[in-house]
Amino acid sequence: MPGLIGQSLGRYTILELLGEGGMAAVYKARDTRLEREVAVKVIRLEAFPALQHERILKRFEREARALARLTHPNIVHINDYGEQDGTPYLVMDFLPGGTLKHRMGAHLTWQESIRLLIPVMRALQYAHAHGILHRDVKPSNILFTESGEPMLSDFGIAKLVESEETQTLTGTGAGIGTPEYMAPEQVRAEDVTPSADIWAFCAVLYELVVGDTPFHAPTHTAMLEHILEVEPTPITQLGHGDERLWAIIERGLAKDPAKRWASMGALGTALAAWLLERGEHHDVCGAPIELQWLKPRGGTGSAASDAEAAAEPAPSATATAPARSRPPSSTPEAVERAPSASPDGEAARGSRSPLVLVLVVLAAAGIIAAVCRYFGIF
Repeated sequence: MPGLIGQSLGRYTILELLGEGGMAAVYKARDTRLEREVAVKVIRLEAFPALQHERILKRFEREARALARLTHPNIVHINDYGEQDGTPYLVMDFLPGGTLKHRMGAHLTWQESIRLLIPVMRALQYAHAHGILHRDVKPSNILFTESGEPMLSDFGIAKLVESEETQTLTGTGAGIGTPEYMAPEQVRAEDVTPSADIWAFCAVLYELVVGDTPFHAPTHTAMLEHILEVEPTPITQLGHGDERLWAIIERGLAKDPAKRWASMGALGTALAAWLLERGEHHDVCGAPIELQWLKPRGGTGSAASDAEAAAEPAPSATATAPARSRPPSSTPEAVERAPSASPDGEAARGSRSPLVLVLVVLAAAGIIAAVCRYFGIF
């Protein structure tokens, strides 16, 4: 859509094209009111049948409002949205630090790769908790601030999962996504869950660790077939990572969503534990990994509990909860145990008994001596 350069959408003057895809184009623009640079994402209505335009505009407004509610330090914030001459657009923060796609050749260590992506996991965990799926997690949608902090962008094709009404508007989203990072259920045009984002995230992590995507094929159709039928080459066979790191990634790339990590929190906890064992205590943003992902001592942590539930078989009832019992005061067994329930008190009483006996004897002797003197006995 190069014809927009130099024109205005509302108060935003379009400066240059930053990138484009099948359904949208992103421009650098000037906010004439606040006098700052922003990014404007314009939806390509021409990519959809004319009969669907009204429905898409209605869907766009719903999604824009939902996305504007996402307030997270690692999610690109939606500042405004609008429509001009039938062209819907979103206004976002402009980030000059480039994308992860342009950093794939940086030869990061395995630990550095995970430290870089942990904030993205936090962003996805936050979005899922607010009922929003990203559905297109990929390196080009991970942007960087000037200070190098990763920011997850392009929730424009996100599917809201808050209500049946919204789901009707967004539909199943068949085929939405980028082939190399599409989960099998997306390829099959099935309804998706947060598990699809887990798949895509693990595909990105695989690529960042290895330097190549987990699936390869010469054509779009062949790529989709590989995702459905072919298992990725273990990173250890390619000379990267270790068996434990591969086990974490492999689980995220399971063909069956039910066999993947139960949530982004469970995946994050597993990767955080892997990092901590190797002496890494902070992510790339400087946030403490243990505090963010692992259960605090003496407390409860939802992420850790989630990971334990996903990674370990469910223990038996006797192992997880104490047997129910009647109140101690109403059971003979409790009465019988009561004297031994406080050994310190029993010992204290035992140590006082000889002293009490001596005092009693001395008092008795004094009384007898006084009586004898009174009667002149001696």
